Amino acid sequence: MKNKAYIWVALAILGVGGYLAYKEFKKIKVLTKDDSINIIIENAKHKDRNTISTFEDAFLGVWANAILEDKETFVYNGKSYRTQGGTAIK
Repeated sequence: MKNKAYIWVALAILGVGGYLAYKEFKKIKVLTKDDSINIIIENAKHKDRNTISTFEDAFLGVWANAILEDKETFVYNGKSYRTQGGTAIK
């Protein structure tokens, strides 16, 4: 009887630990403007660093997160954009 209690406690600890680890890794990464630009340039989604450095920080962050999540499109301020080039979808 005592062994079953230990098994249940161990399973509960593993379950809670697994949930917390999943929740931590699932968080959207907050990137700096430079980090976002580097991700966009390194993944060949845009070639001109000077042009995209004039974009809003939040836009670049959403774009870079979409690239990291391997998405084809992303949404910023209610408008859809392509990850390739950052152009708006009409």
